[in-house]
Amino acid sequence: MNTLPAVLPSVLPATTEPVAALDEGEAEALAARLALAYRRAVAFYVREYKLPLAEAHEKANGRWCDLRHALLETPSREFSWGDFEGLQEADASAALAKWQGIKEEAGAALRSGQVAADAVESSWNGTPWERAQFGAIRGEFTRDWQPRGGIEQTLIDQMAQAYTLQLKWTARLVDRSESEAANVAKQYDGARWQPPRLSQAEAIQEAAGMVDRWNRMFLRNLRALQNLRRLMPVPVIVNGVGGQVNIAAQGGQQVNVAGM
Repeated sequence: MNTLPAVLPSVLPATTEPVAALDEGEAEALAARLALAYRRAVAFYVREYKLPLAEAHEKANGRWCDLRHALLETPSREFSWGDFEGLQEADASAALAKWQGIKEEAGAALRSGQVAADAVESSWNGTPWERAQFGAIRGEFTRDWQPRGGIEQTLIDQMAQAYTLQLKWTARLVDRSESEAANVAKQYDGARWQPPRLSQAEAIQEAAGMVDRWNRMFLRNLRALQNLRRLMPVPVIVNGVGGQVNIAAQGGQQVNVAGM
């Protein structure tokens, strides 16, 4: 299926120049989200501008026509369903192209580890060093295990996340153990961390518990990866010369076993 289904023809105009194929389930899901974005826009004009319903529909239908270029240039992470609905109205073919671009960018971010890094990096206090540190941890784990497919890479990403958070809570544990409670709060670009409403001993115990929790999560993912490797069949290549059998071991190395 190349275009979004005409669930709401006045809201989701069909394109005569499809740029990519969408399967039926994907197209239906997109149509539902775009229709929801349109209804929210109509409700906004009724609620905030006190427009009659017919005028609210007219306003919602025409609000994006002059913003096509800006919508196309909007970064994927900032592109909302409302933006998508507006671009679909202004240029349906461009909307499909934008959707395909977002999917490709998301796939690249997942494969590169950026998705996993975003999950453990503070939205207001993250630093380039922390991002690079996570990338280094993930890179070392990936080189050690040489993942064979998405499931193994996901387990490695979760191990890197768990170890990163274990390091963060270890630093907090040391900070809380060696600082007076009144001095624990730190200033970060206008934001301020408030100590938990616990005694200093309880706060230290909380940090120690979090270190142990993330360590156990790391080990749990490591065991899952080890078990997955044990369950994977080992490919066997038989070489007929002299009855020799080549067994492909982990990492692609072959072990030669002479025939009996």
